[in-house]
Amino acid sequence: MSVEFTTDSALTARYQSILNKSHPHLQTLKTHAWNLFSKQGLPTPKNEAFQYCRRQHLQLEDWNLTQASNTDLEGFKSALFQEKNSPRFLANYDGVELNILQDLPSAFSLETFSASELNDSTLLNQIIGPEDLVESTKDTLAYLNDALFENILVIKVHKFDEDLAKRGLQLNLRQIASQGQFSKIIIHLAPSVEFKIALVEEVFQSEFHHLSVHVKLEENSKLELCRVQTSDEVSSALTHIESIQAANSVYRQIQATMGARIARHSIINLLQEPGAESNFFGVAVLDNKLQSHTHLQLEHQAAHTVSTQRFSQVLLDGSQGSLDGTVVVCRDAQKVTSDQLVKTLMLSENSKAYGKPNLKIYADDVKCAHGNTCGELEDSYLFYLMSRGIAKDRAREILTRGFVEDILDEIHLPILKKAVDDKLLSRLIAKELA
Repeated sequence: MSVEFTTDSALTARYQSILNKSHPHLQTLKTHAWNLFSKQGLPTPKNEAFQYCRRQHLQLEDWNLTQASNTDLEGFKSALFQEKNSPRFLANYDGVELNILQDLPSAFSLETFSASELNDSTLLNQIIGPEDLVESTKDTLAYLNDALFENILVIKVHKFDEDLAKRGLQLNLRQIASQGQFSKIIIHLAPSVEFKIALVEEVFQSEFHHLSVHVKLEENSKLELCRVQTSDEVSSALTHIESIQAANSVYRQIQATMGARIARHSIINLLQEPGAESNFFGVAVLDNKLQSHTHLQLEHQAAHTVSTQRFSQVLLDGSQGSLDGTVVVCRDAQKVTSDQLVKTLMLSENSKAYGKPNLKIYADDVKCAHGNTCGELEDSYLFYLMSRGIAKDRAREILTRGFVEDILDEIHLPILKKAVDDKLLSRLIAKELA
């Protein structure tokens, strides 16, 4: 028997205000989402999906705090992702305003809608309901996002365009000094479309920011979504990504995270029709007591589907990382192949790592495997490099870089890959790591 959450009065008032401003078609969705959130409430020790997170950082004391402060933004200019002469189409999005830096081809649309404008039933149907999930519903913060978002960014690729497929889109999402902000993005690829998106998520001086991304891939479409998340030690940067795949579609998601006070990545992937394939790659290099947590639920709902998950994390200086990943193979999903591997490298004694790979198989003709490794650098490898004249600190750096670079090699956007290499791996520059 579920116990309903007694909602904070400010949170309830905020929901009612947003509901009143929403289009009638959207009000039904928001009411449904709010009711589901109310049954679960904000994360508590009973929420298994949040068991590795510091739950005090997953809520606000005052849910009325939604506006940016007068914080000086000069210190938050990112030199990392402001490229000159980028080969990609560029757009900046702060959750409300959209700035498109180049003319878009006709095969592509990128536009924002307010809650009062959103009445497209096709778009609304892309927001996954609990009936689509076999083992569990979305987590409670994802429902809260559905109930409280006020603006939405819609990305559509209507037909195949060679130039668009080659260049792709870089979307810079920045949240600076905002409190209790909820952002939402919908990505929809038409049949036989290829596309690449680099999503750069920068969250600074923000006590609570939640981004929800909904991906719909039609038959034979292909999408590579490369996420780069950077934040600071005072921000909670929370992301939820849902993807639904039709027959013979291919979805690749690569995430590189530098952590935050708490960074959490919730992932749902539904392989709904035969021939669908998904590949997830993630790397985190954390220091200075930063955190990064990934919670993944992947469901093979059809036969002849394939999935791969590869996650690597390097933990220094009291940081904390986790991967909680469940792969479900449904009863009629025969001839399924799934493989999951989580690797963690511990470079300080006061860091913490958690790994929880999980398989739930209800079919009998499948090929599934999972693994989880955690440890320190091999002394024999260090000795080998040092015996050839390489200093100990430099040898550690070389071995640590090799631990994560196989994941970073999955980024197929060269300029972005170099930027991530420089930023993420700079934390591994030779120094005493023990």
